[in-house]
Amino acid sequence: MRNQRKKIWGEDWPGLNNLFENAHSWPKPKGLHWKTFFKGLDELDKLERQYWPNVQRQLDVMLKRKN
Repeated sequence: MRNQRKKIWGEDWPGLNNLFENAHSWPKPKGLHWKTFFKGLDELDKLERQYWPNVQRQLDVMLKRKN
């Protein structure tokens, strides 16, 4: 997810490494075509939809919670 964020916003974007920060509220970088921007956001969405359920399962195991 961080690599995808770097592809879209570059290495020095504030909050880039904070996965709890919603990247979808960040503006389109200047000079990036809208089509490329939305394609990158779609890929980021796919990665996040895979990542967060896994984090939830891991937290449930660590905290010994049952679903």
